[in-house]
This record gives sequence, structure tokens and C-alpha cells, in this order.
Amino acid sequence: MKHTIIGIDIGGIYTKVVEAEAAGKLSVINTLLIPTPFLSNAKETGIDKRALCQEIFKKIPLSRLKESRIAINIPIFSPVITTIVLPRMNKKELGAAALTEARRKMIPQPGPNSIFETVFLGEIIEANIPRYEVLVVREEKEFVITALDFFKEFDLYPSVITPVCASLGSVFARKPEYRDKEAAFIDIGHSSMSISISKGINIIFNRNISFGCKDIIQGLASGLGLPYQQAQDILLKNGLPDVQFGSKDRVAIAEEIMRQKYEAGVDGKAEGDVNLLELRMLMEPFLERITQEIRRTFIYFKERYEARNIERIFFLGGGALINNLVNTVGARISPSPEIMDISKLMGSSFEDNRYKDKFVLFSGAMGLALSTTLKTQEIINFLPFEFKKKEEIAIKRSIFSAVCILIICGFLTGWINFWIISINAGRSLKRVNFEIGRLQGSHIETKSLAAAMKSIEDRNNAIKSLIEGRKDFLPILSSLAIRETDQMFFSHLYIGKPKKQRETKASARRMVSSRTASEAKSEGYVMELKINILGDYEKSYSVAEKFVSKLRKMPYFKNAKLITPSLDIIKPVIDDNNVNLTAVKWREFTVEAGLNI
Repeated sequence: MKHTIIGIDIGGIYTKVVEAEAAGKLSVINTLLIPTPFLSNAKETGIDKRALCQEIFKKIPLSRLKESRIAINIPIFSPVITTIVLPRMNKKELGAAALTEARRKMIPQPGPNSIFETVFLGEIIEANIPRYEVLVVREEKEFVITALDFFKEFDLYPSVITPVCASLGSVFARKPEYRDKEAAFIDIGHSSMSISISKGINIIFNRNISFGCKDIIQGLASGLGLPYQQAQDILLKNGLPDVQFGSKDRVAIAEEIMRQKYEAGVDGKAEGDVNLLELRMLMEPFLERITQEIRRTFIYFKERYEARNIERIFFLGGGALINNLVNTVGARISPSPEIMDISKLMGSSFEDNRYKDKFVLFSGAMGLALSTTLKTQEIINFLPFEFKKKEEIAIKRSIFSAVCILIICGFLTGWINFWIISINAGRSLKRVNFEIGRLQGSHIETKSLAAAMKSIEDRNNAIKSLIEGRKDFLPILSSLAIRETDQMFFSHLYIGKPKKQRETKASARRMVSSRTASEAKSEGYVMELKINILGDYEKSYSVAEKFVSKLRKMPYFKNAKLITPSLDIIKPVIDDNNVNLTAVKWREFTVEAGLNI
């Protein structure tokens, strides 16, 4: 059954929205990239919630949002994440013990408005002793309330409130082979860089650095002597230039840059063109900063989790759109990183191609949307308890309603079936009683009367036996609802006894003893199906043969065989540059098969 999931990732510059249908294979049907609006008056600051909601409603109606499961991030705030290892204990006590230990270890110390969520990660072995590992995530209540209030004006509440970093694992581990793998996610955003590490769908480590694309662009603007917007355009256009200069002497590099600028001026090149070597040298400190932060994070992670091994590294966020940045950083760290490709990781189809080259920006929103499909015990969800209960009650009500409908339908079906059987049985009993009364009223010998009574009783038993042994042909009829082509239809269907048994039907009716009734139950059934196919003889035969081959693979049929019409005389027919050896017409094929019922 299809249901719509929506992820809303609110960032400092852009808000990313992903709408998808989850029904087996995930299908993304809508993506929105909206500049995040901020309040500009003196009384209020922060995100303009009403303006943001109105932009979302332009593409996704409010009515559809209310019917969907929505996940929203906690904007412009980084969570504190830690894993706690505890001795084995009762699962009910485990959460409280993990929170107590986390309050003691977390830096900075939790305040009165701090709230926590825990997820049981599993059992590990430490020093040959089995222990439990628990993930603890801390957030501040005011930020959760901010996320909860986004759609409050429209009486709309999310199903999941969670940090983006805690949901990225659900994108990576959607395929079963990645369920136990560890991956690092490096999200270079507008004002910060988040490095998170997940094992399967669960985040186990996160570090947030106050360094982002804004710092890179400001550094370029200062070095090039250009306005911020112009420096941003140059960075997006040129990316990280792939130029090499062997000398490490900064004076030599500066001289080479001046020489290239002089030659460009002599050649009459445009003044607005940036020198690629200069751009590359200006980017070097930022590349070094990114590399050092990644290395420092990985060293700390491996010291804390000795048995852990990061197998894949993904870049996402606005930084991943800088051309050649990921490849250059990848040459300095191991394992080699890659840009997070949502379609490749999940094998999903995308119906919205407006941002085909920028799907990496929607990684967080996709992770949020997928978090709504996880089990409750697998989700980091800061939705208040009362809203969680409402969500659970709504789900239980829908399940209960569906079960009630199924029970009512089943009861009605059974009652109708029983009513039909009762009518048939009543008619049979009336006929039996009529025979008994007629025989009792006739003046015949006592022996003949006793034989007639026994005959009537045997018939009654046979009728009851046949009623009890009736066959259910619904699965067989459902399995026949397959067609290889639109130029194919069924003209005749017979399900019953074989021809030899039909020929002796009249004599079999006279054998009404209890032995005959029991044998009737065990007699086999056969199917005779006539199919008409439009096409030349060769194509019609191929379609019929494929149809019979499918029947042979089904458990309901046995010894299926195809009876073909008489061969046609070859008379080539040329039609629309196609040559057919025989005429295109309706041909009737017969399929015979035994039934396994």
C-alpha cells in the first residue's frame, strides 16, 4: 500500500523538501529548494515560518501534507551525541541507566531544558564480557518547540523531529548489504561543517565545526578584493582549479601569479577573469582546514572506538557542489570520499529533474523522509510524548478500522455462503421428504419401502458430503487473469470432471451410496480453456506457448498442454514494411490441464 513521506530540512540559506512515495521501491515525486525566509523587523528575529509554509503549500497542498508522514529537522542547532556501554540489565532499566551515565559524561553539561532520546544499538563484547551499547542524543527543548511550531498555525504537526545527521544512516543503509557497515558523512553547510559517523541506520558519533562555505567565500572575497556575491559566483563557476605548481616557496608562487596576470593583460584577456593559480592558492588554506578537521575527527573516533572501521565517506551539503573539492580532499584522506548519490544508494526513481545536478543538497531531506518509515525503537525522535501517543493512536485506529472492515467483509461472505448452502440443502431436504412421503403413502411391500427409504437417506448423505467437499476455485480463476498481449482474450472456460467421467455422469448419479459420495471427493478436476489471439500464426503460437508456460509454473495446474489450430498455408503478407508469413487474424487455441485441488 502506498503512503506519502515528506522530509523538510531547514537550513541557514535554503530549505530542502523531498516528497516521496514509499511502496516497496521508493519513488521521489517532488523536490523543493526554497530560500529560507527570515524575519526582518526589530521585534522578532528568526525564520519567517508563515512565509516558508506558504512557499511549501504552493507545491504540496496542505490537505496532502495532513495525509502524509512528515519529518522535520531541528534547524540551526547541533545535537550532542554519545554512546554508552553498560552491563547487561533489564531493558526497562537500561534507558534510565544510559541517561544517568550520559548526563555525567556529556560536555557541556546538560541544563534544565535539555531533553534526551535513546536507542538500543545492540550487544557488544568488551574484555570477553557481553555488554549493552546505547545511543544517547541530547537536544534543547526550545529548539524542539521551534520545530514543532512551524505548522502549528495550520493545525499540522510532524511525525518525526530529529537532527539531519541522525537520519543520514537511513539513506546509506537502505540496501541490506549496508546494514552493518560504518560510514562517515561530511556535511559542509553555509556556516558549519558537520562530521557524523553511522553504523547502519544509527548514528554513533557527531562533531560540529564552526566553519562552512561562508568562511571560504569571505576568504576568497578578501584575497581577490571582490564583493561577497562576485566571489561566490567565481567559486561556483571555476570550482577548485586543477592546476599544479611544484615550488612550495610562496614568493615564487606570487611571482608566477604576477607573470601570468601580466601575460593575460598583454594578450588582452578580460579583466574580470580570475587567475586560476591565484584562486587555487587562496583555496589551499581552506582545503587544509577541511582535511585537518576530518583527520582529527577520525583519529578521535578510532581512539574511542578501537574496533570500529569507517568503510565509506560521503560529502554532502553546499560544499559538495564545489567542483573538484571532493577529489582534492580525497587524495589526502583514506578511504577515498565520494559525493552522496541518493539514486545510486537507494536505487530510487526521480520524477522531478529540476535539480538533477543538485540532488546532493537533498540528502538530509531524504534521510528525514526515510526516518518516518523506520520502527519506533530505531528512530531518534524528539517529538513530545503526547504527540507520539496521538501518532500511535492514529496508527492503531487505522489498523483497527482496516481489521474491522476485513472482519465484516469476511463475516458477510461467510454468511452469504452459508445462506446459499442452506437454501440448496433445504431444497434437497424438501425433495427427500417428498420422496419419503410419497413412498410411505404408496401400497408396496415392506421390503421395497425400506429399500426406498435407504436410497433417500443415502442421497441425503451424498448431498451433504458434496456440500462439505465443495472446491474453492477462486485462486485458480485469479491466476488465469494474466495476458501476454492486448490481442488475446478467453472465449471458453470449463472446469469440472474429465470427459470420461462426464460421459458416465448419468450412471454415477444413480450410485448414491456413502462409498460413492466419498469417492466423488477424491476425483480429479480438469480445465479446458479456449483462447483467441490476433496475429500471424507464428506470433499467435508464441503468445499461446508463453501463456501455457506460465500456467505450468503455477501450483494450481498440472500436465498443461496446448492444442493448436491447423497449420496455415504460407502466404507472405507485406504490411507497413513488415513481412508476415501467414495472414494476421484471430486464431483459437485450446489449453487443457489438470487441477491440483
